[in-house]
Amino acid sequence: MKFARNIQIDLEIEKERGRILSSGSFSDDYHDFKCRMIFKLPNLEVVDVKVEINKLPKEVCRVPFDRLVGLRGVAVGRGFRQKVKKAIGGDQGCIHLVDLIHEIAQGIVALLRKAQMTPDGKEMKDFPDGTFYGVCMGLNKGKLKVDNNED
Repeated sequence: MKFARNIQIDLEIEKERGRILSSGSFSDDYHDFKCRMIFKLPNLEVVDVKVEINKLPKEVCRVPFDRLVGLRGVAVGRGFRQKVKKAIGGDQGCIHLVDLIHEIAQGIVALLRKAQMTPDGKEMKDFPDGTFYGVCMGLNKGKLKVDNNED
């Protein structure tokens, strides 16, 4: 027996229009949905969100998709995932939709890094170490903490 899950995100900076376009898809044996979001530069605030649902395991799974409008005005940054969970997660939520939107947010950070620019359009020569809150070994100046306790 096999199981496959695919999460795909695509992002594009439209600097002249002051926005980032995002498209994400989540599919597996039970789910198939797409989420398109527009983020305003420079504050990375959600200004529009649309969803296309092709397959969900149960009808009740549609409930959090109807609450996506609650993400308008939420900005990518510290606390973003918690705000997304509050809007579309919980007992009446969908963790897969939360995860997809979080992946989109992480992708925006990577896109800005690749473009070597800050959200306000300024050139960024060095990527700030604190961006991933100390959880990325590659951005923690190669410092690897190894616990050699042999209890």
